[in-house]
Amino acid sequence: MSDNATTDKVANPHETIRVLRQELEETNSGLIALTLELEQRVDARTAELQEAYAEPQKTNSESRQLTLKLEDRVTQRTEEIRRLNRALRTISECDQAIVRVQEEPELVKTVCRILVEEGGYCLAWVGYAEQDEAKTVRPVGRAGFQQGYLETVNITWADAERGRGPTGTAIRTGQPCIQRHTSEDPDFAPWRNEALQRGYASSIALPLVRDGKPFGALTVCAREVDAFDKEELRLLSDLADDLAFGSETIRARVERKRAEAALQQQAALFDQTYDAVFVWDLHGPITFWNLGAERLYGIPREEALGRACQDLLHTTPPGGVEAFLQALERDGRWEGELEHSRRDGRRIIVETRIVLIRDAEGARVLETNRDITERKQAQEALARRGEELERSNADLEQFAYVASHDLKEPLRAVISFVQLLQRRYQGKLDAQADEFIAHVVDGALRMQKLIDDLLAFSRVGIRGGEFQTVECEKALHAALQNLAVAIQESGTVVAAEALPTVQVDVAQLVLLFQNLIGNALKFDRAQPPRICVSAQRHGAYWQLSVRDNGIGIEPRNFDRIFGVFQRLHTRQEYPGTGIGLAICKTIVERHGGKIWVESEPGKGTTFHFTLPVRHHASEHRPKTHLGG
Repeated sequence: MSDNATTDKVANPHETIRVLRQELEETNSGLIALTLELEQRVDARTAELQEAYAEPQKTNSESRQLTLKLEDRVTQRTEEIRRLNRALRTISECDQAIVRVQEEPELVKTVCRILVEEGGYCLAWVGYAEQDEAKTVRPVGRAGFQQGYLETVNITWADAERGRGPTGTAIRTGQPCIQRHTSEDPDFAPWRNEALQRGYASSIALPLVRDGKPFGALTVCAREVDAFDKEELRLLSDLADDLAFGSETIRARVERKRAEAALQQQAALFDQTYDAVFVWDLHGPITFWNLGAERLYGIPREEALGRACQDLLHTTPPGGVEAFLQALERDGRWEGELEHSRRDGRRIIVETRIVLIRDAEGARVLETNRDITERKQAQEALARRGEELERSNADLEQFAYVASHDLKEPLRAVISFVQLLQRRYQGKLDAQADEFIAHVVDGALRMQKLIDDLLAFSRVGIRGGEFQTVECEKALHAALQNLAVAIQESGTVVAAEALPTVQVDVAQLVLLFQNLIGNALKFDRAQPPRICVSAQRHGAYWQLSVRDNGIGIEPRNFDRIFGVFQRLHTRQEYPGTGIGLAICKTIVERHGGKIWVESEPGKGTTFHFTLPVRHHASEHRPKTHLGG
């Protein structure tokens, strides 16, 4: 039986049964023909005998010798016919069992039983080749007189002493192996005594082959020496092929049932998900459609099955159908977004995952879709809103810059004339006039300061410079030089621990240090102020800290102080416009960091801010004393 025939039978179990029945009928026909042929041979020999009796020339002695010889030949032929009929009957019943039996262990045992009961053999057993290190042969079915024989044989299919007997040789070589004389065969020495005690005079082993590779052997033992002639070998080889095929058919059937059960279980699981899950042949129709697909597309399962995806969902993949299918065959999977149509005509956008599955049934596609229409619409709306906000922010920044810049000129004129009025007429008018003039001058100066701070705040966003590699210590020195007078007048001591090298907008880093240290100088106490600048690395960020021993901040005001024009004290208590910390927050966020405060009233304040570690950032520099 060829491998191709085996494959075809496994692929179609119904065709398999039909073919087996046909082979069984052909075998029975062959049995009848062979029986007739043997009967004709016996008749011919009988005619020869009669002719011998009729010859007057022969003596009575010669006639008796010829008679005995012919009787022996008739007896021999009769025995051959009997054995052949027995073998044919055995093969016929085994073939019927192969068609009828549904379980592999039962099939093996049934074939062995028929060989013993109908074939007249003393032992029949089947062993499977294990893929272990010792290449063990494991008995899986037996029948006949054995009295523990198979438990003691310890057969292997390796090329070793216990693998050179009939069974091991048949499995190893893939060819039938006959052991004709148990007492004389040297390769049978390891099992001779046990076999002779049980009456096994000869044996034959026939390989069981699947996909061109032996996976076991059918071994038959007989009580007669040299019990297996050429014709019996041929018949038993056919039986072994049929047994291997039957075993493979049963396994395929069991595997198919297991696969079908698994598919049904998976289908039930797929019905539990809200995603649309369906299966379609690579170049054919939809073969599976879950409840999620019914809900998403509004198309019932019976309407979807058998339809092509492109026609049912009115979709065109990127690059066209042919290019898409070629890419799927090449890569085995595809992920992306597609536009589909529901049954009611509404177009939806789905997030798609497609996997190509290849098996014995061909190439199939498992497709999983999730409706992302609302998410896409929200993303598009958010993107439009973001663009609008970006334009609005740019317009506001530009407006703040232009407004503050344009206000400076008329305000400068107002301040100049008011100060001129104050110099010329102070003391020449009444006291109330002097007070009014002083208020005007103070208000104009505060307005000028407010405009300067507003201009600085607007420049952070629209007039920022390029990032450069700079040592934080140098930026801190520049900030301290700008604050040198205030530091000297207050007697403040400023110290810096080791500071890193970072990539920043240098001017903005100077302004950041200047505002934070200026804030500490402004809100000092009677005792000598002390300010410390330090840095620590936390993963991908440097955390820099500016700590003072000033008046501190109430925790409820931590978030408020970073807003524009937010003041916690009156101008009489502490000067300022309330923009400095807002500028600090904008600078830090522009650099990809964040800023926060830790404080306790009466015990000082620490401002922390982070800056990303850049590729050119270095380790800390030594601790330095900077001023005071």
